[in-house]
Amino acid sequence: MKVIIQGIPERAKGIKRIRESLGDTECVVHLDKKRINAYVTLIDMLIDYTNNDYRLTIQDDAILCDNFSESLPLLEKYMRKHNTDVLSLYVPNHKVLTQKYKEGFSGVTKPAKTFFPCVCYILSPKIQKELLLYSTAGSPKETKHDDDFIVEYCVKEKIPIFTIIPSMVQHDIGIPSSLGHANTDRRTSRIFEKEFFTTENLKEILNL
Repeated sequence: MKVIIQGIPERAKGIKRIRESLGDTECVVHLDKKRINAYVTLIDMLIDYTNNDYRLTIQDDAILCDNFSESLPLLEKYMRKHNTDVLSLYVPNHKVLTQKYKEGFSGVTKPAKTFFPCVCYILSPKIQKELLLYSTAGSPKETKHDDDFIVEYCVKEKIPIFTIIPSMVQHDIGIPSSLGHANTDRRTSRIFEKEFFTTENLKEILNL
């Protein structure tokens, strides 16, 4: 799996923290120096890194759960087994998702509505190539958001988006939003479980 940390130069501390959390896992840091919008950054990453690897993207304001790196081979195995193209590792405060967790659900689920925050996610090789072709064909609507672009394509092609519960990452609102969003707890996951993802637990909820 290709691991990319998507960052901006002034968040060097956040990038350093993520690299340390990844341990020995090889990763690439993609610094957005154009500072146009998140959509342009996504397309730049698709151009630079699209190949035959599953690709994990971690934004520089993410906090990773314990054993995050050890979980990646199992997540890729799950995606291959189930032909999953898009898997979000961050669970935002969406009522249906938080309610499922309160009722005892742990595992991969499809949100009740098309919904995709780009804090931390995995794309299959197939959809990386399709998204790149879609962008170069001039088909997408005018957008400045990476998540809107991915959702637009997935809705058009009827490709399901999935998320894993509980959340494997947290949104660090101690870092000011580069898009001007207010840093409130609405931008954090209420079901982030830092210590939940042991190898044994992950195997169990993924049925691997």
